[in-house]
Amino acid sequence: KRTPLTIAVSGDEGKTWKEIFHRREDASVRDFIIPEVYNDRMYLATLQGIYTSGNHGVAWDFIEESNQFTNGVKTLWVSPIDPERILVGTRRLIYRTENRGKKWELYSKNIPEDSDIFRILSLDREGRRLLASACSGIYRSTDGGQTWSKTILNSTGKQMDKRVLCLAADKETETVYAGTSTGLYRSTDSGNTWDFRYGDKLIVHEIVVDTEKKDVLYLAAEDEGILKSVNGGYSFTSQNKGLIHRGISAISVDPENYKN
Repeated sequence: KRTPLTIAVSGDEGKTWKEIFHRREDASVRDFIIPEVYNDRMYLATLQGIYTSGNHGVAWDFIEESNQFTNGVKTLWVSPIDPERILVGTRRLIYRTENRGKKWELYSKNIPEDSDIFRILSLDREGRRLLASACSGIYRSTDGGQTWSKTILNSTGKQMDKRVLCLAADKETETVYAGTSTGLYRSTDSGNTWDFRYGDKLIVHEIVVDTEKKDVLYLAAEDEGILKSVNGGYSFTSQNKGLIHRGISAISVDPENYKN
């Protein structure tokens, strides 16, 4: 099944949505990134490579050098201290560029070779402490991605799925949320231990934590579109007014204009 690439924007905290970009061909989008610091630029991670926009998503350019990843780009992360430094997660490991995509190097020490990388995020403002989610679980780095170690997944009262599709974090409290193919989990100790939160039959593709209202979460869920919680993930309501398609691959918040 081929799905057209559609970008929609909401200016009222997800209550309604308006389409701002549409492309007929299937771009196989896997992640949508607005960097925390350099948020004048947006990125789309797709199975064809990386698209970037410098005008709030109205038009997109393709980074030609990113088509070398024959297994596709599943996610990317931009360093908060250097916009030229980008990590990308692919169907086979993590790669790094120091010049915004002109040259890439493997950056996956201690991660199994067949790992499908879904998300990369930082737990600090410098980008030294990183978490990466993969088909085999969660990996941790304390040196900006030079080396990685696997985090043991365990959850109170419920077996946690090893296939972690997405991650989101509140850096101030070091609370981390993980979306899996069997629901939403939360950790209050930087991902060492986990509690099941919601939707044991829900496939969660993306999680966004409100930057001001810490108990407000948004999920992009398989066939459910956008879901919103106002109680830290214990319950959710649908937020799909104006959306034509309910198969949402990724969502992101503009740190500067998240209500605009």
